Amino acid sequence: MKSKFEKMGGTYTEIGGILYPNITPPDPDHRPMGIWGMRHEEYLKEHHYLTYINLLTTGKLES
Repeated sequence: MKSKFEKMGGTYTEIGGILYPNITPPDPDHRPMGIWGMRHEEYLKEHHYLTYINLLTTGKLES
């Protein structure tokens, strides 16, 4: 039985008997964030951690 990841075309690599998904993070746009962007990032880390993690993992934090 295939997992949802495999049904979507994902593959795994076996290392030491453990299967690791072959995923790469999105390539972020390498623009400087600026002082207000950095302050907003710190605010999200301190007060809205789940939103911060969601933006970070989807690659949308710096946009």
